[in-house]
Amino acid sequence: MILNLKRNAIWSVAEIVTSGISLFLLYKYVVSLLGLKALGIWSLVLASTSLVRFADLGAANGLSRFVALALTKGDRASARDFVETSVLANLGIYAVASAVLALPLWWGLRFLVPADSLAQARALLPYALASFALLNTNSVTLSALIGLQRTDIKCKIVILSLVVQIAVVLATVPFAGLVGMGLGQIAQYAVSIALSWFVFRSLLDPSIVPILPRHFSGRAFSQLFSFGVKLQLMNLVSFAFEPLTKFVVSAVSGLQILGIYEMTYRMVLQARHLIAAPMGQLVPAFAHLNEANPDEAARLYTRAVTESILVGAPILFLIGLASPAISWAWMGTYNPTFVIFASLLCLGWLINAVSTPAYLIGIASGCVRWNIVGHLITTLGSPALGYVLGSWFGSNALVFAVSCALAVGAICTMLLNCADSGIRPLPPFAAVVAGLRMRLRNVASRLGQQFG
Repeated sequence: MILNLKRNAIWSVAEIVTSGISLFLLYKYVVSLLGLKALGIWSLVLASTSLVRFADLGAANGLSRFVALALTKGDRASARDFVETSVLANLGIYAVASAVLALPLWWGLRFLVPADSLAQARALLPYALASFALLNTNSVTLSALIGLQRTDIKCKIVILSLVVQIAVVLATVPFAGLVGMGLGQIAQYAVSIALSWFVFRSLLDPSIVPILPRHFSGRAFSQLFSFGVKLQLMNLVSFAFEPLTKFVVSAVSGLQILGIYEMTYRMVLQARHLIAAPMGQLVPAFAHLNEANPDEAARLYTRAVTESILVGAPILFLIGLASPAISWAWMGTYNPTFVIFASLLCLGWLINAVSTPAYLIGIASGCVRWNIVGHLITTLGSPALGYVLGSWFGSNALVFAVSCALAVGAICTMLLNCADSGIRPLPPFAAVVAGLRMRLRNVASRLGQQFG
């Protein structure tokens, strides 16, 4: 298997930059047209529908690892079976779960949304459910491309689907309101699923992969499920972090502050993705190297952590520094709450991003217990500590608690996974300094060539 790490990393960065621009444009458009309260409603409805994830059996988790391992052995048919089984399982699971949970969620929104906004939130629910089901199926088809070590193509598809989303939102929000956001996401994921399936079929082997998925393999499902159930526990704990935190923000500080938190959280999360997304390809890479060259896997880990520090610290520092200007550009005014939230979340997500390679080592090796421990610390600590500090000291203290939970959970996972793997958690300080000097020399060299 060819590890196209550099090319994949470049396109991962391009995807995150495009996604950030898309997020900025969409949220600015919605806030200017419908207001911050509307964005808070959208955030709450999405958080509610994400609870459907608890019905997932975990068949799609770790898919890129299984595809990579199958291709390492030259078994294209098994790679196909893993992907098709994941697509069919996910479609079935989320279709049934959405149908079963639609009424309870419709009824439960009365406890989350103020009475004057309840009708609007309930009107959004069907679109949010459909969007969420497609989101998870889309994750399967994109993971198949990552397993083929073609993250670059996956990123190109995501970029194109974001253009589709923006076009649909701009066309529908003026007359459909927040429903237009749901229509935009549905269009985005539908286009992405179709394109990524077509590319997967073309790259693997059109003679063995059908035009539409139809091969459900009991053997593949058993392997996916036996590994996926561990990952699913991890993912469910992780997935609960965002809705639980948003519920607490809404309960303690109201929809207006939730709208600001949503914008700040998405902004900083996009910056964190800029650091972490290129590392997504490390799961199949680690899985391959653990079989073929374990020593190289350890060296790859060290390089990845060094990169996360050298890239992450400047990016998140600049995001925090630029937050006053971003606030003015996004909301039309300087918002001190936005700036404080951004600074606090940047710190928490930086520490979280540096721990990402250790987190991925756990997934690639099939040992995820310490990943689960880290997620439990973050997911339970964020709403619990946030509610206490937020009630006592206000919304800034609430977001400080969120940031602390992100950092502490990530540190625990990094230390424990590295101890299990016999890997040094952080690279030597001299190695980081050497990497920084090399980057500065490269920048100076390019500037000299351009202006010399």
